[in-house]
Amino acid sequence: MTAETTYETLKLVRQDGIAVIRIDRAAKMNAISQQMIRDFNMAVSELMTDLGTRAVVISGADHVFSAGIDLKDPEKWKDEEQSLERRRETAFLGGRLCQAIESLPQITICAINGPAIGAGAAIALACDWRILGQSAYFWLPEIRIGLNLSWGAVPRLTMLAGPARAKRMLVLCEKLPARTALDWGLADEVVNDPLERSMEIAADVASMPPAPVRISKETVNTIAYAMARAIGHADGDQGLVCRDSNDARAARSAFGK
Repeated sequence: MTAETTYETLKLVRQDGIAVIRIDRAAKMNAISQQMIRDFNMAVSELMTDLGTRAVVISGADHVFSAGIDLKDPEKWKDEEQSLERRRETAFLGGRLCQAIESLPQITICAINGPAIGAGAAIALACDWRILGQSAYFWLPEIRIGLNLSWGAVPRLTMLAGPARAKRMLVLCEKLPARTALDWGLADEVVNDPLERSMEIAADVASMPPAPVRISKETVNTIAYAMARAIGHADGDQGLVCRDSNDARAARSAFGK
C-alpha cells in the first residue's frame, strides 16, 4: 500500500517501510523558502512517530538537489520591521529542521542528484548517509554573500571532513565535486543513479529488525554529536549579526544578479 502526502513544496510517499521526501520546487532549482522549511518540518514530524517506516530517503526533483536558501523569498529577507523575537524565531527554523532530521529514529539517506548548495548541503549533512550522482557537488557560498553557515551544519561538516577541509570549504567557497566529497568523507557512495541506489540501501535497512537499528543509530548519534548539540544554539544569532551588515547586503545583491 502506498500513502502519499503532498505539501506546497514537497511530496512525501510511503511504501513498504520506506518513506521518500522529494523536494518539489524545480522551477526555483529547489531553493529553500520559509514555506519549504515548514513543509519539511511537518513531513519529518509525521515520520517521527511512524513505526511502519524504517528508512527515509530525501531527494530533489529534476537534476538539482537544492540551490540553497531562496535569496528572493520576502518572508526571509524583508523582515526589518519585525520584532527581534520574531526574527530570531525565523533564524532558527532551519537549524531546528536539521536537528529534527538528524533525530529521526529511521535511517536517513540523502540522494543527491545534482548541486547541494548552502542550506541544501546542511540538510544533506543532517542525514545518516549521502549518495551522490557523478555530476553532484557540494557548495557552501555563505561567506561570499556575507553570511555564516548555520543550521547546525558547521559541527557536522567538521566532524565528517575535519577542521582544515571544513575551513577550506567555508572560507574559499569552492565547489566540492562528488569524487572529492567521497575522498573527504562527505559522500558514502558516488553512483550513476543516486535515487535508485538510495532506494536499494533503504530496502536493505527496512529488512533489518527495527528496534536494534533505531537503538544503534541513537547510540552513535549521541556519541558523535554531543559537542554539536552543545554549541548549536548560537549559529542562528550569528546569522542575524552577519546578514545585517552593509557588506552582507551588497554581497547578496551582487550574488543574485
